[in-house]
Amino acid sequence: MNRRPIFILLLLLIAAGSCAQRKAAPERGDCDYYLYQDSIRDCGKRGYLIKYGYKYCKFFLETHKSRFSPAGQEWALDMGYCLLVKIHELSDSLSCKQLKKMARKSHLPCLLESGYLDLTRKDQKVYKRLGARNPLNWPAGLCYMVKLKKAAKNR
Repeated sequence: MNRRPIFILLLLLIAAGSCAQRKAAPERGDCDYYLYQDSIRDCGKRGYLIKYGYKYCKFFLETHKSRFSPAGQEWALDMGYCLLVKIHELSDSLSCKQLKKMARKSHLPCLLESGYLDLTRKDQKVYKRLGARNPLNWPAGLCYMVKLKKAAKNR
């Protein structure tokens, strides 16, 4: 009896299962996707995925969600999802430092793609105030605000 075809079939099934498990797609509003990605990439508590991505996802989508209007809450979900998709699309072979750099580069495009410029001034103000609470965000935040103003003018 030739066991080779059965062995190959088992290997294919195992490989297919591990690939599907490894690249689960992000879901809108699911901050735990950052934890999942960290379990694959192992950047640790001080890495971008946990220290920044997961932390601020929870901050905007749970802790301070009620400060936004209903339309602002939808925008926050869209913005968060855009950031998750950008992380999902990054190669697993990136170092933690490269991942952080690439993830940060996705913030401004996600702000624009998710409709930040269409938010009411009140919701925009809430976003700016919440983002400004962390002094580490100030340099990047100022840069984003300048770029957002340029995007608004070019609209």
